Amino acid sequence: MPQDTAPVLVTGATSKQGGATTRALLAAGVPVRALVRDVATDRARALEALGVELVTGRTMVLAMPRRRTRSST
Repeated sequence: MPQDTAPVLVTGATSKQGGATTRALLAAGVPVRALVRDVATDRARALEALGVELVTGRTMVLAMPRRRTRSST
């Protein structure tokens, strides 16, 4: 893979699945940027030690509004 490849953003990189994805990308020579809530955690620091660029942030899940229905009686 070329050295000038843009980093791949991984959310959840400190979790089991996201961590596995991050390690696989690094092993393939792909630079990784990880979205983490807190860069001071042990898991985030371990990623940084592997060469991962850490970005502080958080994703938000917006629930779809539910339409209220009236029960028929």
